[in-house]
Amino acid sequence: MVTNNMKACGFSFQKDRIRIIELARINGAIEFKEKKIVNIDSALPLPELSDRYIKHFREHLNGSHPDIVAAKRVWESSDS
Repeated sequence: MVTNNMKACGFSFQKDRIRIIELARINGAIEFKEKKIVNIDSALPLPELSDRYIKHFREHLNGSHPDIVAAKRVWESSDS
């Protein structure tokens, strides 16, 4: 269901980092609210790596309370 005011959160997974963005539609206009790059050491043991991902998801989702969440995985990236 689409309402006049809503928030969207996007996660892009790349090697050693997560890119997070937040957009909001307020009175029909789209506004960029936040962007963040979270560096993650992919060499961590799997339990610690999983805990790190979960921590960042919870922090962002609990803080922004988005109506829509999108995610994508980038296999290779040439940007830094």
